[in-house]
Amino acid sequence: MKVEKELLLKLRKMETLLKNDFPSEDIERIENTFFNNNSKYCLMGDFDSFCSLISGSLGYVNSNKKIPKYQRNLLYKDFFTLYPQYEPLKEQLDTYPDFSQELFVHERVRELLLDIVKMN
Repeated sequence: MKVEKELLLKLRKMETLLKNDFPSEDIERIENTFFNNNSKYCLMGDFDSFCSLISGSLGYVNSNKKIPKYQRNLLYKDFFTLYPQYEPLKEQLDTYPDFSQELFVHERVRELLLDIVKMN
């Protein structure tokens, strides 16, 4: 029980970081650089979906509700596993600091959520 309270406290601290501005400018630069506006890829939409997965899951935890199974299964995958088409971006993240920071925060929250899911 103590461990779960500590995890919830960490999550609440991280939650404030989820309220940063969406890194639209970095994402546009990434799309232009890596994908030449190829309509096959939509990093803006995919990253928004990933962020929504994390925020929505956090909402369940904050409401003391169980995260739906399908959603829990998605939490086991990091951004680059869910969206492998963006794998080349991994080595260039430092070039896009706003995107990198948002990805880091959401990944950290995802990991904390998984710790809580595994306890229940």
